[in-house]
Amino acid sequence: MKIYIDGCSLTYGQGLPREHSMGRLFQTVGLHETVMDMSRPGKSNSAIAHDTWNNKSDFDVYILGFTYSNRIYLKYRELNLDFHSLSTFSVDYQLYYDSIIENACTNLHKQIYTLYDNEFYDNQSDILVDTTICKLLSRGKIVIPFSWQKRNTDYELLYPVYGPEYRLSKNDYHLNEKGMRHLFDTLQLKLLEKRNV
Repeated sequence: MKIYIDGCSLTYGQGLPREHSMGRLFQTVGLHETVMDMSRPGKSNSAIAHDTWNNKSDFDVYILGFTYSNRIYLKYRELNLDFHSLSTFSVDYQLYYDSIIENACTNLHKQIYTLYDNEFYDNQSDILVDTTICKLLSRGKIVIPFSWQKRNTDYELLYPVYGPEYRLSKNDYHLNEKGMRHLFDTLQLKLLEKRNV
């Protein structure tokens, strides 16, 4: 089966060697030949929905790890601009264009979070999650959605909860190898259940 994976750093496996990432586990342990992992650190629900929508025809299974509502996404040409409320915006402008991009994004970040409203973005994320799942199901796809933040959606989501033994460290809540393997096992089991229905 062809598998598409998307999500933020918790799905990506930030801090882990890539052989322990979700995408690699679906290839090496799950034995799925075609796996596309579009997750990345700092990715927002709008970016997850955007990339999933653009790949809605190409895969059989969609494993979607939705994230926190306080992340905002813009695209400028080929550059993904991921905004997060708790950190200042940073872009390697030498890699892309020039300092104008970095300055514009820094100023935009300040303005976005000056006007940020939790209730609005929570609702927007709920809409994006439900719409994305609905679209995929309407095309006969298998969808395994989970979320790191409680959502108010029509579709049932899995909510992974991991204690300190599954985290990289006391101060870093990203999953360690044990945590990522547990999440993979949980999602692989969900996939087997859905395939047998």
